[in-house]
Amino acid sequence: MLALTDSETSLVGLMAEGLTNREISARRNRSVETVNSQAKSLLSKTDRINRTQLIRLASSIGAALIES
Repeated sequence: MLALTDSETSLVGLMAEGLTNREISARRNRSVETVNSQAKSLLSKTDRINRTQLIRLASSIGAALIES
């Protein structure tokens, strides 16, 4: 299971909504560079290559938790 911070979980949720990094930065009152850095860090932490893989991972974990 992933050990994500609340901030990382929120970021994944916004990505899953289909928001761009620019839109996420506006919603979170952060610079685009900060969001880019956080997104890259999250991809590295989860060993994923792109946002699609990250969202699929989060979806499968969420589904697994619901089924438990």
